[in-house]
Amino acid sequence: MKSGTELRNCFLEQIRPDSAFHLLFDYLPGVLFFAKDRDGRLLAANRALLQLYGYSDETKFWGVTDFELLPYSLAEKFRQDDLRVLETGEPMLEIVEVFINRQGIPEWFLTNKLPIRDLDDRVIGVMGTIQDY
Repeated sequence: MKSGTELRNCFLEQIRPDSAFHLLFDYLPGVLFFAKDRDGRLLAANRALLQLYGYSDETKFWGVTDFELLPYSLAEKFRQDDLRVLETGEPMLEIVEVFINRQGIPEWFLTNKLPIRDLDDRVIGVMGTIQDY
């Protein structure tokens, strides 16, 4: 089995160079960013998302799924949304969602999920942004 870092590198190598994927990292003040492969493993995130989940070492974050970070019911809802994007190839935009923070307090966010495509135009993952609602 590949390490989280190896999974991440293989995933990033498949992304079309003209995709907006790489640009998102540079222009995200106040916004959380993530990218997952088809299996729901987190393979890219901005610093704000890493900090939200308490990760100071990003290499320990790669390969983790929502089920390892969130309550099951919330992780399952996010996975179903991801599967919809993966299956249809269509984005899901302006989704109002609730997250439970590390203190157990619910917080409302606006989420956008978009497909990540490879050089052959196959959907290979989901990327998204999360911001306060």
